[in-house]
Amino acid sequence: MTNSNRVSRKCFYVFFLWPLITTTAFADKITLQDGSILMGTVTHMVEGQIHIETAFAGALTVPMEQIVEMETADVKPIHLHDGSVIQGTIQTREANRMDVIWGKDQTRFAVVPADIQAIDPPPPPPAPTPTPVRWTGSVVGNLSITSGNRDTTGVGISADLARRSEDDRITLKGGYFYAEDRGNGIRDDQYLSGKYDYFFTKKFFGYLNTRLDRDAIRDLELRTTGGAGLGYQFLETDIYNLFTEAGVSYVNEDFMLDVDDQTYVAGRLAMHFGWWIIKDRLRFEEDAELLLGMTDLNDWFGISDSSLIWKWNSRLSSNASVRFEYDNTPATGRKRADTKYTLGIGYSF
Repeated sequence: MTNSNRVSRKCFYVFFLWPLITTTAFADKITLQDGSILMGTVTHMVEGQIHIETAFAGALTVPMEQIVEMETADVKPIHLHDGSVIQGTIQTREANRMDVIWGKDQTRFAVVPADIQAIDPPPPPPAPTPTPVRWTGSVVGNLSITSGNRDTTGVGISADLARRSEDDRITLKGGYFYAEDRGNGIRDDQYLSGKYDYFFTKKFFGYLNTRLDRDAIRDLELRTTGGAGLGYQFLETDIYNLFTEAGVSYVNEDFMLDVDDQTYVAGRLAMHFGWWIIKDRLRFEEDAELLLGMTDLNDWFGISDSSLIWKWNSRLSSNASVRFEYDNTPATGRKRADTKYTLGIGYSF
């Protein structure tokens, strides 16, 4: 054989066979209980499953309990069930027994396959960002016109404050109105309400609520309601907000004539709907509530509040609203229905 032929053969070994030899020498090797042998690269092991990349079948997943022998070439973090983490490789000592070899000093630790909890596990997913607690509120100055029991004009102020977190919601509202009854005297009316919602899931919640009302036009000294129930949040987005509620309330009505006073337990149905007709500019809101006496179906009343709000900027707004009240058992000599029309200027925070 000439020298040129020897050189050519050596070049063939170097350029063509050497990559194959080194790949085979350093490939990871897994032997299964049925005698099958898998050659490739062990990428990681989590939850009792070994993931290996092979040249012949791509990515494979093998349960750890089916493995009797395993050899790895690359140094990787190996997590043991005792909590220790070894940067090293794995080498079979005998069937069902392995050595974890520390990469820095070749120290060996004898283990069985069940001792290995994970190999180079992927990092855990980032913890979900908690929903920030949001506070919102507004103060509105109102000019109102009422028709029904009396024809009045008046001014007033109302305010609301709401706190929303991932798990609960608090809503507080209040208002004071001063009205003149077309020369027949003056009236002042007030209301104050509070409600707490706790969300058992993203949609389903329970609530506690209470409300105090004084309405001189209706000869109502004080109406007190309080109760509890369940609700469902159908929508809560940047555009829509819709939920409904059903529960039981205690109602106590004190009128200016004691003979009209009444107390009863009522079933409660309520709904809130909010819609940004033009995002961050024009909004429609509707709140409706019905209280139906459970012992006497004649004892019931309903309230509907409809509002159209125009946002001039992030703080200032104008609103027009209509409040309709219907009391099926009003004070003596009073009508069942009252309607209040309101124009207001509001400040939001």
